[in-house]
Amino acid sequence: MATSGKKHWPPMGRTQWPLTNRSYDQVLAEMQEAKAVSHRALTGKAHPWVRWAETDLGLYMIERSVVGASTPMAYRLALDPGELERVAGEDLHAVTPEWGSTLAVLAAAAPDAWEMRPTLALDAHIKYKDRLASRYLKNRYEPDFDDAEKLLLLMIEADFNTNRLYLPRTQPGHEGPCLRARIVTTYHSLKALRRILDRHPGLDTAGTRSIRGILADPAAKRLCSRDGKMVRNRSVHYQMDDPSIIPDFNKPMFGIIEAVAPSFTWETLDTDLRSVEDQLADALGSWGK
Repeated sequence: MATSGKKHWPPMGRTQWPLTNRSYDQVLAEMQEAKAVSHRALTGKAHPWVRWAETDLGLYMIERSVVGASTPMAYRLALDPGELERVAGEDLHAVTPEWGSTLAVLAAAAPDAWEMRPTLALDAHIKYKDRLASRYLKNRYEPDFDDAEKLLLLMIEADFNTNRLYLPRTQPGHEGPCLRARIVTTYHSLKALRRILDRHPGLDTAGTRSIRGILADPAAKRLCSRDGKMVRNRSVHYQMDDPSIIPDFNKPMFGIIEAVAPSFTWETLDTDLRSVEDQLADALGSWGK
């Protein structure tokens, strides 16, 4: 694995959901390198007498729940903590000016006068805590897990808490996008949790039993079923060339959920998502504490 630097970190093409197109071992190796990159960039600069207080992991909190952690976020978004002047990875940096320029041209061409108005009221009161990753992760989750696995679990825990605590604040007027985000996050998180547990088949602790029990719950099974996968696919890939799928503009998401997954409606899917999100957020948050 390459060391930190603009030309070497992050690995090319590594801005997708970590478990989609790469092996599990590759994910863990890249997450471990992301941790090492953050540690090198953020520690070793203080006076030797106070280096015990240095930190390399930032935690974003709503209430007492983690909704984000700096190292998994850097891994996911292809950020390099060694380049503090950059706020986005290469892909995001390239897309932002292009989209901004397009919107500016469209706005100038509009025949009627218009004014910008906010559609979101973001009053989440997110708090921030600095920690040293090796110290923070020591007692989280399972002692048998290495730090890369623990960081992956921390990312999943933060995603579920984001679904529960942050997305509802953005939902009015944006119900469809919020549900799609929750569908994709939950589907892939369930798959990732299964992969992590399968890596430790003989591990029988209160934490692993709790997660296995939730994965065996009917709601989780429905979300991972063929119908659940079809809804996930339609939430990510927008092109639909199946002539049998006819939009219903009187239903949420234009009736796509009911069209591709007959066992679901918007309401039943939302209920299953909330059940799984709440259970797993609670189980992950208390695991190892």
